[in-house]
Amino acid sequence: MIALAAVVVAGCESAEPCSTSSDCSVDDHDLGRCFPKEAWCEARVCRAVCAEPCSVTDSSVSPCTGGGICNQPVSGQLEAPFCTRRPIRCATADDCPLFKPSPSGDWSCDAGVCRFPDFDYVAD
Repeated sequence: MIALAAVVVAGCESAEPCSTSSDCSVDDHDLGRCFPKEAWCEARVCRAVCAEPCSVTDSSVSPCTGGGICNQPVSGQLEAPFCTRRPIRCATADDCPLFKPSPSGDWSCDAGVCRFPDFDYVAD
């Protein structure tokens, strides 16, 4: 069991332009002490946040805000799920999120990334 204290999600953007999320680093942002930290490229600007913890209780309701998706997998094999804007890695569809972006469709594991019909991650 994991106990979570009150969480303040810090975030910032940098003046550095980017083409892909690999151009961005959490080390370039002053996010304070938190885990996990996540950086990505959005609208050609690097952004970073202290990712917010999440828990899916209803697969049709997202617990995340700001375009993030809870990476809590169907398999339940993740100790501390969090909201992410980056593609979620997988070996099988059971590694993909419990949350479904729409009632029609299912997650698939395509080339090691979870994919859902008509859903795009905020970051690449």
